[in-house]
Amino acid sequence: MNKIKLPNVTLCAFGSEKYRNQQQKALDYSAKNIEFGAVKNIIVNTNSIDEWNRAVVFDLGDYIETDFALLIHPDGGIGEPELWRNEWLNYDFIGSPFPLPTDNFSYRDINGKIQRVGNSVSLRSKKLLQLPKKIEMEWKPFHGYYNEDGYICVNMRHIFEENGCKFAPFEEAVRFGRENPLPENKGLKTFIYHKTIGENACYPNFEKDNLLVTEMYNGQGLGNQLFCYVTTRVIALDKGYDFSIMNPEKFKGADFLNLDWGKKVTDGKGPEGGPPKKLPESINYYYSEKKITHPLNGSDIRLYDKDLVNILPNTKIDGMMQDEKYFEHRKIVIKEWLKVKTEYECNDYADKNICIINFRGGEYARHKDLYLNKKYWENTVSNMLKINKDLKFVVITDDIYEAKKFFPNYDVFHFNIAKDYVLIKNAYYLILSNSSFAWFPAWLSENLKYCITPKYWARHNISDGYWSCGYNITKGWMYQDRDGNLSDYATCLKEFREYQKNHSDYFNAKNRLIKQQSDKNIFLFLKKKISGLLSLKTKNFINRFIKI
Repeated sequence: MNKIKLPNVTLCAFGSEKYRNQQQKALDYSAKNIEFGAVKNIIVNTNSIDEWNRAVVFDLGDYIETDFALLIHPDGGIGEPELWRNEWLNYDFIGSPFPLPTDNFSYRDINGKIQRVGNSVSLRSKKLLQLPKKIEMEWKPFHGYYNEDGYICVNMRHIFEENGCKFAPFEEAVRFGRENPLPENKGLKTFIYHKTIGENACYPNFEKDNLLVTEMYNGQGLGNQLFCYVTTRVIALDKGYDFSIMNPEKFKGADFLNLDWGKKVTDGKGPEGGPPKKLPESINYYYSEKKITHPLNGSDIRLYDKDLVNILPNTKIDGMMQDEKYFEHRKIVIKEWLKVKTEYECNDYADKNICIINFRGGEYARHKDLYLNKKYWENTVSNMLKINKDLKFVVITDDIYEAKKFFPNYDVFHFNIAKDYVLIKNAYYLILSNSSFAWFPAWLSENLKYCITPKYWARHNISDGYWSCGYNITKGWMYQDRDGNLSDYATCLKEFREYQKNHSDYFNAKNRLIKQQSDKNIFLFLKKKISGLLSLKTKNFINRFIKI
């Protein structure tokens, strides 16, 4: 979303030194989508909650230079910035509603009327903030308590109103914010939140740890690991959470990528890919990205999962997490996260007349639905020469033996995982397979002029219009169909949306897979058990004899 501009509002947090860091996190989180006139982390010398309440009433106004102040706390701030309403600037005070009292004295003003608009996390005018000190209002407890919001909005409200201050009506307060679950705010999204209970549990509480966790697995390739790493870290950044990556020693790019693994978590165990049998310490929830399975052939056709990006704090997440929408808005910072170590940078073949072909063999060679045929590669070369007739082609692969069958006249190399990655990243022209290995180096490339990839991605060979996964369509790349025709991102997206419309039953997360009995193959069983002990060359050799 475009940033909302509120030049006459100061976003502020107000507390003692021990809350400085928590307040700053809350301010950073609340200010990310709004451009305020000022953002202030105000530190005051208060030693008790009563002293703090008095300071809010009599001293906060001294720090505010704009017409309004939006006061937030570590456990409350802006949850839904797009719900801002300029009409709220017509009031001198608006905060979340108080609940209806269950006694005969709470929330009753001097005339005995119940006042339900209050709460400390609130928008206040400078006029209201400066009034108590200006007219030397008496500071006194009510029913034995010093509560600044009750003092202003209930007990001394008549004095504020006598001096021209206007309080928002209940109907506006319900839309403005929520502290407690109430019948009037059930199911509503509000601009601000205070206390992370009930429907506010999806927002961060910076008084506590807010952590998002994922895990590196042995069965993931480098590309899959990077998708999970980047998506987890971006969601955490967007939500104001800390992040943690479990088992970083399993990361396959550690030699050339120096990743930040976030906070360390302890305990937690479970099978590859989840779900966990035991959650890590301080982690309360587990969430797996929604999978959608093609009802006829079992292909993974999952789509963008909005619940993943609205995840609760202190959750462990698993999934493919490959939708560009999860993280594209953070591309600049992702480039820094995935910056290749200087000693591994390489510009071999980074030439405007060289096209890198990234051929995926290995275990792909035994999957007939996945393994790209010779026609695909011949057509991509032909299409690329239409873009630049002077191109020469170099093949980078994980399987030299298989690649030479397809490209007997080209140079074919497998250097190591680091150099292969870097050569793809620095290429000017790319022809890609449907492997996730090349996705991030291609997406983050600063040289790339043209990129051709298989239409329908992992189901290029058999699809009648669906993508596997459903979100594997990348902006800026060209997609080649089985007849050699090219389509751009917009065309592919338009066609796929039409396909979804005509096959809506396929994309119901509750669709039923027509189960097919898989043949039990002792060779596949042994391969799975011992593959971790074998070299890439040996595994590729075995794959050539186990076809499915």
